[in-house]
Amino acid sequence: MLIIALLAGGGAGIIGYGSSLYSRPESRLGKQVAARSELEVIDEQDTELDHRRQVFEHRIAVKDEVVRELVSGHLTLVQAAVRFRDVERDLPVSWAPTPPSGVPEEDERMCRDVIRWARLWVSARLPAESASVVARLKVELEKLRGSDGVVRLPDQ
Repeated sequence: MLIIALLAGGGAGIIGYGSSLYSRPESRLGKQVAARSELEVIDEQDTELDHRRQVFEHRIAVKDEVVRELVSGHLTLVQAAVRFRDVERDLPVSWAPTPPSGVPEEDERMCRDVIRWARLWVSARLPAESASVVARLKVELEKLRGSDGVVRLPDQ
């Protein structure tokens, strides 16, 4: 008798659990909608991250090519810095802090960025020439300084 009572009680519990699970379709629907919303958010984030990756890759490719041309003597420091500035303006990194633009120091910063990239590029590929390339670029930078001590790149 006890066993039958336990089985009856257990069966009723299972039936009650099942009926409560399936008697609230709005609860399941709400969970499905929430899951879809989360997936849409993740998809939007993936799209944004992919866009950021593409911007970074393009910026790096352009700057790498500029440095190759600079090191090979096809560009001057001024020309390379102008191209770096163009990349910064054309492909801004709006999701990260950026240095102020339009200030007198911006042109010198751009030249120093070019020198940094050139130093890293030459050190990795032509280590014996690294010191002479960097020295040549620093001399070019100093020649760009105006009588007021400010480096100015041409507007293009």
